[in-house]
Amino acid sequence: MKLLPENFELERYGLHMRLVNETDAEFILSLRKDSRLARFISETSDVLESQILWTRKYKEREAKGLDYYFIYSINGVRMGVNRLYDITEDEFTGGSFVFKSGCPFEIPVLATLIQLDLGFNVLDKKLAHGDIRLGNHKVIKYHEKILKVDFTYTDELNQYYIYTREAFNARKPIIESMLNV
Repeated sequence: MKLLPENFELERYGLHMRLVNETDAEFILSLRKDSRLARFISETSDVLESQILWTRKYKEREAKGLDYYFIYSINGVRMGVNRLYDITEDEFTGGSFVFKSGCPFEIPVLATLIQLDLGFNVLDKKLAHGDIRLGNHKVIKYHEKILKVDFTYTDELNQYYIYTREAFNARKPIIESMLNV
């Protein structure tokens, strides 16, 4: 299984992507405790030390190539986070997209492209899984109309989907042209 180096960084579409570290804990906590953003994510403790410990444990999974947690920034200003997790030989789950309130809508869209490209074409996975909280209508519509994922089922909390490398690689240039990148 391919692994990302512990100092992994990537510049694409004007975004800087790097792996999360403990010094990001306060920023992550600020995103997770923002009431507007927290509607569509799991509850979390508001204790900074808990976030630091969670990050430390995450780094252990990262070292094994099981999960990766990323920070996105523009000109040194952190904008948001997302993850690749439940990574297996051929599959991954993408999620935990949380970007600052007021962030231009293009930033999370571009971060999605970067994350999926990384999972499919750098880590060489064939299938992505994901879930979107019910009620997060804009994100569901984006996945349905723009990415064209295949929704598989819905439970009381989420709508679930799968996405193939072939489907992503076919859609990527179309989305890039929509965004003029």
